[in-house]
Amino acid sequence: GYDYYVLPNVLLSRILESVGGHDRSVILGSPRYNEEWIEIASELSPTYDAPDGTSDCNVLFFIPKRTVPVHWEEVYQSIKIVGNIPGVKVVVKGHPRSSYRQIEGLSATSEATMSVENEQHSISLLKWADAVIDFGSSIAFEAIVRDLPVIIPEYLHPNRSTIAERMETTQADSR
Repeated sequence: GYDYYVLPNVLLSRILESVGGHDRSVILGSPRYNEEWIEIASELSPTYDAPDGTSDCNVLFFIPKRTVPVHWEEVYQSIKIVGNIPGVKVVVKGHPRSSYRQIEGLSATSEATMSVENEQHSISLLKWADAVIDFGSSIAFEAIVRDLPVIIPEYLHPNRSTIAERMETTQADSR
């Protein structure tokens, strides 16, 4: 075992408690919500340059692991709708802990849509983005700290997103 478990929040501490390690946990918070860390990480991250140039509006769409229960056909349809808006460039970022390519063939949904997996860092993509669409991953919190507009498409999954719960203006209930 370990001497200590360093955790980002109380929720994970409670999970650790259920397996008997709570007395050795230290909650330090998540760097994802810390402006100072976000600035440092931004300086260290490479710049993302879309291969086909710039657009009027860069939209970054984060999708979850393939095992997460979502309406995948509707996810692809939503990406296609956004990607077909004139002047909009969409980059779809797969979940970093996926074991296989989640979004293969996605670029066929629109000429303005490109998919990336782990070859591009999320921080680099956030620096590039003008807006973020996400449902359920913690990277959306970083987008909020960066003062980027965030859209949470609640209609794509059966859960309730923390951001949509706390910031109702981010919630989208339909296309």
